[in-house]
Amino acid sequence: MVGLSLAAKCLDGLREAYYGSKTRLQHRKQRASVPLALEIQLDGAVVQLRAGAGDSLYAVAEAFVGEYLNDDFSGANCDRGDRGCMTEVVYHKLLEVADADETCAPVVVVVVVVFVVTLLLLLVRLGMKQRLRVRADEAVRAARKADMRAVIKEQRLRVRAENAARTALKADMQAVIDAQRARVQADDVVRAALKADMTVVIEEQRQRIRELEQHQTRSTTTTIPSTDAVIEEQRQRIRELERHQTMSPSADVEALREQNETLKGQLRQAGLMVVEEVVSYEDAKERLRKATLRVLESDSPAAERELCKWDVFVGCHPRHLEEQLANQAAWHRENSAANALCRRVVAGFVPPEVMARGASKKALRLAGLEPAAVKRVFETPALWLTRAPPTLVARVHVADLRSRYQVSQLTLLELRAVYASLPKDFEADPNGDKSQWRASVETKLRDMVRSSETLPPAKRAPRCFGEPAKWAIEATQADEVPTLIPDHIQLALPFSSSVDREPAAQPPKLVSPPRPSPTNKPATLSTPPKRPALKGMAGILAKVRERRPRDDNAENATPPRGDKGQPVSTPPRKKTPLAPRVP
Repeated sequence: MVGLSLAAKCLDGLREAYYGSKTRLQHRKQRASVPLALEIQLDGAVVQLRAGAGDSLYAVAEAFVGEYLNDDFSGANCDRGDRGCMTEVVYHKLLEVADADETCAPVVVVVVVVFVVTLLLLLVRLGMKQRLRVRADEAVRAARKADMRAVIKEQRLRVRAENAARTALKADMQAVIDAQRARVQADDVVRAALKADMTVVIEEQRQRIRELEQHQTRSTTTTIPSTDAVIEEQRQRIRELERHQTMSPSADVEALREQNETLKGQLRQAGLMVVEEVVSYEDAKERLRKATLRVLESDSPAAERELCKWDVFVGCHPRHLEEQLANQAAWHRENSAANALCRRVVAGFVPPEVMARGASKKALRLAGLEPAAVKRVFETPALWLTRAPPTLVARVHVADLRSRYQVSQLTLLELRAVYASLPKDFEADPNGDKSQWRASVETKLRDMVRSSETLPPAKRAPRCFGEPAKWAIEATQADEVPTLIPDHIQLALPFSSSVDREPAAQPPKLVSPPRPSPTNKPATLSTPPKRPALKGMAGILAKVRERRPRDDNAENATPPRGDKGQPVSTPPRKKTPLAPRVP
């Protein structure tokens, strides 16, 4: 019986060993799919067991038991020192943790997926809202752009319509003005013809009266009454003819009045002042003079309006324009000779080919010009126009005339020379800018000539224009330079007119030579010694102290002062005895 029991125990042991080894093999194949962590209490301490992803759970349990448990450890329903049992216990704990993680992993995945899907849906919704908002903004922007285009198009159409209306009004006004001018010219022709006829008739009547008077004086008999009656009759006829001559020859007075009213209305619409009064030119000038006096006395708005009204009336009167043209022609007759003479003088300092090749300071110095004259000619291109033909000056652009050839810094001599070189008509001048520039030059010249008696010498002619250079122009015609220049023109010239009557062998001095420099002083004059410069405030105070009277009393003595004038207390200096020199 004992043998059978021992045999049964052996079989049970073999069976357990077999199944245990098989179970351990299966356990060794079990691996962790995710990292695991298990806390185990050993002797009151907590030990954390970790298993990485892919590690064998059974191997991790064996390693833990072999490292942390000794042979005397017991517990967890295991015998003392039974490492296999403890390994199984730890393995099953790890397996439970792994099963729990595997159970929770799908839930976590589902939660993560739900969160990601929700986030994507929110992003899609926000994107759709943003896209809808962008589309709405684009639609609003497109609508505003369409509105702006419509407004701009409407504005352009309005501007075009206004331009067309303005052009039509301008054309109508020009047509009316042309018709008025044609009618006035026709009236002038009729008036001139009638005046000529009346002049002939008046001359015939006057000649007849003179013949009758001569016949009456020659007669030795008494005066015949019939002759006086004839003379009186002829004189009456002359007066009637003269009175008829002053009357307007136009028959369509009413049409002219309507046209005049139309022109006045157009002038008012254009913002111009219209003078309703019809007075003579002399009366208008007298009223302008009185209005000027009233403005100077009272300076009231009514007086200013009266002054502006009569100034416009006198300025637009045909007789005023005729007077201006007559004054301009008289000024040209009086100053043309002086202008030509000044041009000949200035051109003597300018190279002939300056407009084609330019000028250089070296060439001007080699020609014999003084340094001041070289600088003046080189830096003043307006003087070069005296060497340019009128056809070349007529083609110069208006921008060059206003900038490069500006005349603002010219003297009277130079301005006369430049004005004499300008043509009367310019090319490529549709707007009249070049003519306006020439008119401004003429206005400046007339102002300088008018005030020539009060001009300083530096404004009459440059001091550097002494002896002319080798380019001096000789008179080719006898009438180019007159032998006698009027006194009022002679005052405007910076030289004497008698120089042109000197012989050609000795070139005349058209401009007075420059004044001697301060260094060229007579030997009799002694140069005063230079005064030594004072070094700052200290030097000035020292000079002042030297000039003050000294007082022997130490109490009244002036204390020493520093650079800024403050008193300085200086202790008495002690003399240091010098030791004798040792040979």
